[in-house]
Amino acid sequence: MTYSLWHIVSLGILAIAAVLVLYIRRDAFAEFRPATDKCTYQWDSGYVCPSSKETDTYKILPYSKHDDATKKDAIDHLSAFWTEWTYDHNFIEANWGKDDMFYIMVSKDAVSKDAVSKDGRFLGTVAIDRKNFYPFISQMYVVPSERRKGLATELLRFGEDVTMSMGFDTAKLWCEKHLVPWYEKRGYQAEDTVHQNGKTLFIMQKGPFQRAMAA
Repeated sequence: MTYSLWHIVSLGILAIAAVLVLYIRRDAFAEFRPATDKCTYQWDSGYVCPSSKETDTYKILPYSKHDDATKKDAIDHLSAFWTEWTYDHNFIEANWGKDDMFYIMVSKDAVSKDAVSKDGRFLGTVAIDRKNFYPFISQMYVVPSERRKGLATELLRFGEDVTMSMGFDTAKLWCEKHLVPWYEKRGYQAEDTVHQNGKTLFIMQKGPFQRAMAA
C-alpha cells in the first residue's frame, strides 16, 4: 500500500492535534485533586469518581447499584420516551457502564413486601457522556407523574456536581429548542447548535463554577 503526500501530511496533522489535546488536558488538571482516592483518571474525560446522593425523599445511585426490577423500569420508560434509540441493558452498559456514569433516581417511600422492586419507586435518570473530551450531562428524564416537583432540577444539579468532581469548572449538555428557556432559568446559555437525527440541538453551558472539590 502506498501513501500520497497528502495522506502523510494529514496523518502528521492528526498526530500533532492529538498531542496538543493531551498537553492541554494535562495542564487543565495539573492543580486539580479529586475529593476521594477512589477516583480514576481517564485521558479523554478527566477524573471519574463514584457518585451518589441521598435526601429524605429520594436517592440517586449508579445503574449497577439498583436491582433488576428498577433497571427494567428505567429502560422501559426511556425506550418509550426516546424511540430513536434502542434502550436495553447492553446499550446502557456499553455507553456508561464502565465507569458507572448512568444514574437512577428512586423514591425512599416504604416498599411493601410484595413489591417487585425493593429499591423504591423509579423517578428518573441522568447520565454523564464522556466521549467528547468534555463531560456532557445527558439522559435527563423524570416520569410524567412526578414532574413539576423539582426533581429535574435535582437531577441536573447532581449532574453538575459529578462534572465538578471530574475536575471541570463548567457544565454542558444538549437540548431541543423548546427546553432552552428551562435551562436558561437555571443558569445555562446557548453556545452553539448541532444537527442530529434530523433535529437541531442546542449546546448549553453553565459556569465556570468555583472548584470547591479542588485541594
